[in-house]
Amino acid sequence: MPPMKSPPPHELASALAGTYAPVTVARRWNVPLATVKALLGAGKLDFCQIAGQLRIPHAAVAEYEQGCHADALGQRPPVIKRAAWDEKTHREEP
Repeated sequence: MPPMKSPPPHELASALAGTYAPVTVARRWNVPLATVKALLGAGKLDFCQIAGQLRIPHAAVAEYEQGCHADALGQRPPVIKRAAWDEKTHREEP
């Protein structure tokens, strides 16, 4: 059995403490990981890279969520749009 990975060094752990992994944000928002990556690629969600890992600061997530809350109140146009499901082809429609 291979040895277990050692925990990250203290300085790395503290740097990661104020950030989320993209998959964590996708689970939090109940959207596909591809949606989060699309937001990152479009520059609509801030991110940084720490030790080769893509990370999203807690503040960026909170800011985006506040914007989505404003969308629900009709103050801003929505940013995330989920594709519709086509029952005939069993695929997502753009």
